[in-house]
Amino acid sequence: MGLTNKPPHDRIGAMEKNNIANLIPNAEVFLDNGMNVLLIGNHGTGKTASIMELAEAKGINVKYFSCSTLDPYTDFVGVPTPRFYCKKDNHYQKDSDVCEMCNGQMIEALKMVRPHEIDEAELIFFDEFNRADTKVLNAIFEIIQFGSINGEKLPNLKACWAAMNPPDEDFGYQVEDVDPALMDRFDAFVEITPRPSVSYMSQFMPEEIARALKMWWDEHGRTQGKNKEGKKDRMDYVSPRRLVKIGLVYMASGGNATATKMALHPGGNFDKTKLMDLLRAATADMAKRENGGGLGDAPAYFDYNAPAMLSRRKEIITHLKDNPSNLETHNKVADALRAGAGGAALVEIWGEMLEALNPAVLESFIASLPDIKRGQMRLGYKSLYQKNREAAESYQNLYTILGRNADQASWPQITFPEKKVKK
Repeated sequence: MGLTNKPPHDRIGAMEKNNIANLIPNAEVFLDNGMNVLLIGNHGTGKTASIMELAEAKGINVKYFSCSTLDPYTDFVGVPTPRFYCKKDNHYQKDSDVCEMCNGQMIEALKMVRPHEIDEAELIFFDEFNRADTKVLNAIFEIIQFGSINGEKLPNLKACWAAMNPPDEDFGYQVEDVDPALMDRFDAFVEITPRPSVSYMSQFMPEEIARALKMWWDEHGRTQGKNKEGKKDRMDYVSPRRLVKIGLVYMASGGNATATKMALHPGGNFDKTKLMDLLRAATADMAKRENGGGLGDAPAYFDYNAPAMLSRRKEIITHLKDNPSNLETHNKVADALRAGAGGAALVEIWGEMLEALNPAVLESFIASLPDIKRGQMRLGYKSLYQKNREAAESYQNLYTILGRNADQASWPQITFPEKKVKK
């Protein structure tokens, strides 16, 4: 198969160039105003990576701590160390009991000596915040509230941020309750929703593979299983971090299906067949592109923006229908419509083109839209159904995907004939 872990292509569309830091709404507002922020989200959602990327982008000196391994004394407060102390000058020194400032007699005392690397930090990030023991959280309390340690102000500190997993019984996180008084020291709480990024994953694998994984995840994420008690099945959860690992195993094994499936959590309820189909289609697209044929040739004469595509609408629709596995073209069309078409118009004007998209691409496209735009598409479909029922009923994939989470009382009830499977 010749799979290689190549650097990412620079073909990622404008709509996909979302830094992982964009997971944090209003992040720059909070940072620029020195506000303390607590991120809350499931494992593998990019909480840590988002903060480190954000700090790098803004040129902020960040000090990282993993609370699960912190020692409050050696990491923050300091350890008591023998010193000589002058009461008159409030002065400590190490080697002589005669004060170097007033020549007076000094007494033996203990001084808390702490590490000073933290003094350079503009932002302190406490990861695994609710996996720390009480002593660690008590030491952190002063830093978050006052920006100091033992009353000594940290000279460059602007804000403290932290990240933690939610106390979710369904997921069974081994975490501790956080003191409400400590929680109250944060200015803002940001709940992080899992959202894999093609541009981020493309740092580790070809873009085609990243897109295939994202398409599979978009559908899987909405059909997450539940156990017999009706609780979320944590084994069915695929984190964005796990998605990267799946891609890396696929690449390292040369596309071996058995090895790739072993990257999924044991016991989970996954559509493994669809995962492999999408990855293999992506690999085929890569091979065509690298061999100079197929993918790049046929769609090269299309301009991927809404006005240009509208003028050649029939030509593009025909190409999409004739080339269902040509994922590069399907994704380019989806990217252009995502950027250049309004919600209702996506059905009334672009419905036939959307229906011609590869179903997995269509799933990913609709899932990526803001809720308000999906709502506008539903209104557009219902309007079309009232005006031109025949046209509306020809958009079976569009109807099915838009109908998920729709108000079923007002959603058109259509019975489609079963699609014949070609032998």
